[in-house]
Amino acid sequence: MKRKLGTTLVGLTLAIAFAGCGGSGTTDDVPNFYTGSWVGAWSGNAGLESGGLSLRVSTLGGLTGTMTGPVSLAPGGIINGTVERNGEFVALIDWPGPDDYTVTGTLTRVGDRITCNYSYTYRGGRFNGSSLLNLEVSAGT
Repeated sequence: MKRKLGTTLVGLTLAIAFAGCGGSGTTDDVPNFYTGSWVGAWSGNAGLESGGLSLRVSTLGGLTGTMTGPVSLAPGGIINGTVERNGEFVALIDWPGPDDYTVTGTLTRVGDRITCNYSYTYRGGRFNGSSLLNLEVSAGT
């Protein structure tokens, strides 16, 4: 009986060890689905504000870009953040002056278009917005 139990334990240990040898289980070397340069328009604050938006997503999910808008937001904001492979993102929009925004939301890509739904807090109020962006085809993209 001891021999059978010992053989079973060795077999079980080997099975567990080999099951763990399937690779790292990460997708760090797979390009982000949203990689590319994107341009389009945004609207927010219940449609009372709108402007232009240009984003660049790196293969590792780094997010950079610029935002232009109504005169009250001129000359525009600088965007820095990250995009996860599932489309969730967080970004800081650095506007000239005292007001910066932390924006969170989700990107959804269908072909060469991205829709973006987001929200941010400004002076105690919670606001929502959306964007429709097109893939900008250029050398190096």
